[in-house]
Amino acid sequence: MPAILNLSLIKNKLKNLFSDKKVIDIILFGSAIKGKLIPGDVDIAAILYEKPSKEFLEKINSIKGFHISVITAKEFFINSPSIIHTLIREGYSLKNKKFISENFRFSNKVMYNYVLTSLSPSNKVRLVNILRGKRGEKGIVESNNGKWVANQVFISPLNSEKIFDELFDNFKVNFNKKDVLIH
Repeated sequence: MPAILNLSLIKNKLKNLFSDKKVIDIILFGSAIKGKLIPGDVDIAAILYEKPSKEFLEKINSIKGFHISVITAKEFFINSPSIIHTLIREGYSLKNKKFISENFRFSNKVMYNYVLTSLSPSNKVRLVNILRGKRGEKGIVESNNGKWVANQVFISPLNSEKIFDELFDNFKVNFNKKDVLIH
C-alpha cells in the first residue's frame, strides 16, 4: 500500500468517480507510488466499461490536483496503450486496495545494481554501512523491506525507489535499476 499519501483523502476527492457505474476501477500511479514526498499532481487512471461520455470527461476535468487518464476495459486488454505497462508495474487499485500486479500474484519491485569503483575507500565503507547496516543494526535496504540478491545487487519495494535514487545520486555512485515483477 502506498505509504506517502492519505488514501482516504484521495478517495474522498474522487467519490463522484467511485459512484459512477461506468467506472470499473480507479488506479493510483506515478510519483505518488514511487515515494516522491510531495507529488506535483496525483496521477490517476480511471478504467471504464465503455468510452466516456462528454459529461464524464467534464466531471473529470473539474477535479483539481489530479492528472486523470481514462482507459476502457477493451483498451486495457486489447491494443493497450503504453500507460497499461505503467499501471501493471506500479498501479495501485483504490477500489481493491492493492497493487494491480497483486491481482496476478506478482509483486512489483525495483532491482538495483551499483558499482563503487568511483568512490574513495572511506566513502565506500560509509555507503556499504548505510546500505547493509553496521554492528547488528539493519541497513537502509532491509529497513525499507528490501532484499539482497547478490553483492551490490538488491531488490526493494517500488515505494522506496526515491530513497535509493537519491542516496546513490548523493554519493555519485554509478547504478542501474530495473522494474521487476516477482511471482
